[in-house]
Amino acid sequence: MYVFIAIVTLLTIAAVAVIAVPLLRPARSGLTAPAAWSAVIGAGVILVGAPLLYVTFSNWSWKKAPGIDSPESMVEGLVRKLDDHPDDLDGWLMLGRSYTALQEYPLAARAYGRADRVAGGRSAAALLGEAEALTLSDDAELTGRAGQLAERALAIAPDDPHALFLGGSAALRRGDLVLARSRFNRLLAMSLPAAVRPVIEQELVGIDRSLGPQSAPPPRVLAPAGRVAESAAPVVRVRIVLSPALRRLAPAQAPLYVFARREALGERISADGGADRGGRNGSGSDTRRGSTPAGRGTAHPLG
Repeated sequence: MYVFIAIVTLLTIAAVAVIAVPLLRPARSGLTAPAAWSAVIGAGVILVGAPLLYVTFSNWSWKKAPGIDSPESMVEGLVRKLDDHPDDLDGWLMLGRSYTALQEYPLAARAYGRADRVAGGRSAAALLGEAEALTLSDDAELTGRAGQLAERALAIAPDDPHALFLGGSAALRRGDLVLARSRFNRLLAMSLPAAVRPVIEQELVGIDRSLGPQSAPPPRVLAPAGRVAESAAPVVRVRIVLSPALRRLAPAQAPLYVFARREALGERISADGGADRGGRNGSGSDTRRGSTPAGRGTAHPLG
């Protein structure tokens, strides 16, 4: 708005100059005197009339609309409210979220820390909020206080997706790959946003590659009747047959990738496992059997 006012002022001065300068300049013949009063009247009409016309016909409101505040002023109002009600847990959590949205991470961590004290250390939301604010400020905090806060939150809410994500990230950062894989696998079994699931799957691929096939999770056991043991999650049974020519080309510990699609959801399931030389069938081909819960990350040979 200030730029607009400055531009209008300059244009008004230019208009006054266009009218007043010729009236004040003496004629070359010297017969006509400068019209000073005409110049003054013309300039006055422009200087007074232009603002009056703008105020009359413009739809711009020069008064601030009631109830419309900036995010900063809303946060200031919340701070004043918390000064009067310092034991308002929800208020401190809201203040922490507001500071996080404004990217004021140190202030967000302080607000969540106050919420943790008000809750007596029993609020997973306060612990996770402070851990997230510390991590956003410096991701090295995952190996320090932020990681400790995530562990405390997991003790309170072991199935909280936010806690599993931060706890898994902290375990990954400090090199505990087995624990990180366990937490990320539990996270994948939950309903996640479409943008988050590929990130977790990619982390699991890197973890499995670092750990190697020997440290893979134990295979799922089949029931005596050939059925897959009952599980809370749907199970996909996989049988892989390698031709003799392909079997000769594949290294002994070559990774095996299986892609399946759950038609009802249009969701692709990725599974991988280590291939060995055993399990030949009567034709001399390699046969692999495996099973994986639908939507999980890995499947391994059952022998």
